[in-house]
Amino acid sequence: MSDSADNDFTPPEGFADISGDGGVYKKVLTEGVGEVTPSVEDSVFVHYTGTLFGGDRDGEKFDSSRDRNEPFSFKLGAGQVIKGWDEAVKTMRQGEVCDIVLRSDYAYGKSGSGAKIPPNAALKFNIELIRWEGEDVSEAKDKGVIKHWLRKGEGYQKPGIGAMVTVNLVGKHEGREFDSRTGVSFEVGLADEAGLPQGVDFAVRSMTKGEKASFSVSETYAQAQNVPANAAVVYELELTDFEKMKESWELNEEEKVAQAELLKAKGTEYFKKSKMRPALTYYNRVVDFLKWDSGFEDKPEELRQQRVALLLAARLNLSLVHFKLGDHRQCIEEADEAIKLNADAAKAYFRRGQARMATHDYDEAREDFEKVAQLEPGNQAAAQQIALAKQRIIEEKNRQKKTFYGMFDKFAQHDSAAQKSASKPAAAAVADNGEGGDKPAPTEA
Repeated sequence: MSDSADNDFTPPEGFADISGDGGVYKKVLTEGVGEVTPSVEDSVFVHYTGTLFGGDRDGEKFDSSRDRNEPFSFKLGAGQVIKGWDEAVKTMRQGEVCDIVLRSDYAYGKSGSGAKIPPNAALKFNIELIRWEGEDVSEAKDKGVIKHWLRKGEGYQKPGIGAMVTVNLVGKHEGREFDSRTGVSFEVGLADEAGLPQGVDFAVRSMTKGEKASFSVSETYAQAQNVPANAAVVYELELTDFEKMKESWELNEEEKVAQAELLKAKGTEYFKKSKMRPALTYYNRVVDFLKWDSGFEDKPEELRQQRVALLLAARLNLSLVHFKLGDHRQCIEEADEAIKLNADAAKAYFRRGQARMATHDYDEAREDFEKVAQLEPGNQAAAQQIALAKQRIIEEKNRQKKTFYGMFDKFAQHDSAAQKSASKPAAAAVADNGEGGDKPAPTEA
């Protein structure tokens, strides 16, 4: 091929120009299913075969994922592949197979690629779109909230917990629209206050101003007003504006303590309303602001004590909230953190004891309640819990004894049956020897 290959590029017959400037041509060989196509930032999985197009090496294969028997994956629109691939794959549907022809400026251009792809080469690819995956933006990374970009936003800043956001939204369940609103404002971490599920909360944290995206929300994160019970849903969101809350590193120590006071008060406000998830959000924010003591070393003793008191209160409150939510392991972890801050924190031992009772760790629970009784001799609740823990320990030991005795009885019965079985052939042999064959076999003593 010559350096003027672009000038000699002839569009293939039966192909459609999908780039609008004659750079990318496509022909569908096998129709895909559905109406949805991949979005920017989706991870796509394809099989392909690449050949040279035109010139004296026309049809010469230079690469194939099929030869390796391994699909090729890339992030759409992220510049990870040649330009023509991004243009073509974004038009494909699930299972579609197509041929595309790329002018060299949509392929490897003037430089080519090694010995296999010369400079200014037009290329042809046979591509099969196997599947694609959106970005997992759920907090636990359990694929509970999957994002598909529809339109990029401005800049790089994204709203964190505590930021005020304004969105336009459409919610759908199995294609049926159940929610459609514009100008909805809420505080990140408290989407439920606007009648929105936790999945939307996770979704907006991944967006920039002006961005529009579709989010597939699993049933785990889809429970809210107007959402069918135990149903996965899809939300289309447009983040029109947000007011970013200052991060911990943007504040001095005095401001951190002041902000933590406000966050703690708001968490307690939600706790009193029995809204545990929002309370959890605010108490966690207190910890985020105060968990590091760097910067406080040279501050007045009063400020340092204030920090520790707030942090201790947040850990104790988190332990309590987790207990009420049934998350006993997390309750224990938060109580542990509180005890690190104050080894005489009776509430921490009590909370931990309660959680250990729930997880059937009765011995450890009893120790915790005894510690409470030691710190607060008149604590009747601790005394009651000690008695209950001791009772549970006795019950557990009795249960284990019964289990073991039952096992031993079964073993003994099994051994006895085995011995009887082993003796029967000998008895039968005696009977068959003509020594009273019509008499019953002798019984064991």
